[in-house]
This record gives sequence, structure tokens and C-alpha cells, in this order.
Amino acid sequence: MKKANATLATCFGFFLLCALSMGNRMYLLISAIIALAWVFSLASVRMAEKSVKVENALSGAKVNRGEVVSMEISVSHRSLLPIAPVALHMRATSNTPAGTIYLTQLGRRRQRVVHKFAADHVGAMFPGVESYEVSDVFGFFKREHKPDMTGQELLVLPVPF
Repeated sequence: MKKANATLATCFGFFLLCALSMGNRMYLLISAIIALAWVFSLASVRMAEKSVKVENALSGAKVNRGEVVSMEISVSHRSLLPIAPVALHMRATSNTPAGTIYLTQLGRRRQRVVHKFAADHVGAMFPGVESYEVSDVFGFFKREHKPDMTGQELLVLPVPF
């Protein structure tokens, strides 16, 4: 159990115990608010993870060595409840290490990001999204998924003399 969930469960239990032992409605209200926040956090993550779509498109399937390749990544979801920014864990390419991109403008339920990198080494590589992480606004729940990215191979050809 995560530390945030353990803290939340402890606070919920404490306020519920105080409400039932003292008969004070304010403690019952606080425990109900904590329970609702926990339930809505779980519901927002479950609804968003079922509807998240991650798509990417390369500027070209074959490029010459040294050219800059741009990859457009599109993420959308149809959840009614708000979620935290989706984290895209990117694969390493020939000159850029693996990293994470946080999509902060997903309030409109759709966001596009252009990721540029140079094709420095000859050969085949598979750039793109390794996995994505959906979490709730409070940080109680996180789910990591791997998108279906079949056929996203980039072939880097040697430069002719």
C-alpha cells in the first residue's frame, strides 16, 4: 500500500472512530469527504485508463543518417472526472536517452506533442512511447500501460558520397 493511501486510510479510520464514539457530525462529514475523495480518485483512474488512446506518427519511415526526425504523439481520453497529467515514458534513440514527457494540457481531453531527434546511427530503431502512466489528481492511484505500437520502425540509411 502506498504511503498516501495508508495515511488516507488512517485519517478516515480516526475520524470515523471519533464520529461514532463522540456522536459529532463534523467528524462524520470529514470521514465522508475522505471516503468520497478516495472513491472518486479510483473511479477517475479506472475510467481514464480504459479510454486513453496513444498514437504516434513518424515524419518518414526511411531517413538518411544525420537528418532530424519528428514524431507526432497524440494522446486523448474520454473520462468525465479529471486526471493528473499523463506521463509518457519514451524509448531511447541513438542520441537521446530515455525520458518522460508530462502532458499538462490534457484538460481539453486531447493533446499533441512533437518530439524531434536526430538519426545519428545507421540501422533500424523503434522510437516512440515505451509506456504511459495514468494517475489521479491527488496521487493516490497510478496505472502504467504499454501502448500497441506495432510497425513503428525507423530505418536510418547511410549518407551516399
